Amino acid sequence: MKRKQRPQATDHRLQAQRQPPSLDERYGQVLFDAHAQVISGKGAERHGRGRALDEQPIWRLLDLYGPGFAAGQAAKKAEEALGFMQVGPGGAYAVPHPDREKAIEAELLGAINYLAMLVAWRRAKA
Repeated sequence: MKRKQRPQATDHRLQAQRQPPSLDERYGQVLFDAHAQVISGKGAERHGRGRALDEQPIWRLLDLYGPGFAAGQAAKKAEEALGFMQVGPGGAYAVPHPDREKAIEAELLGAINYLAMLVAWRRAKA
C-alpha cells in the first residue's frame, strides 16, 4: 500500500527569493554597490586612505575647479566603460581587459559616485 504524500509547506519567503528582483530592487542594489565602492572599494583604496569623505581630495578639487570637475570625471568614467563594451572589426573587443564585466561595472559605479559627490558638495554649499 502506497503512503499518501503530504503536501509540502511552501515558505513564501523562499519562493519570493526565487523571483527575479524587481527594477526597484536592482536600482537600489546599484546605489548600494556604488556606495560600497566609495567606502571600501577602489575609491577608498586610492583616495580614502582612512580619511572621512569630506577630507578626501575630491572636496578640495570641487572647491578649486567647481562642479565641472566632478561632471567631467563622471563623463570620463562612462566613456571608459563604453570603451570596454565596444566591439571592433572581426568581433573582438576594441579594448582588451582580463575581467571585462567587472571593469565595466566599476567604471559605471565610479561615474555614479562622482555625480553623487557633486550633489553632496552642492548641498553642503547651500
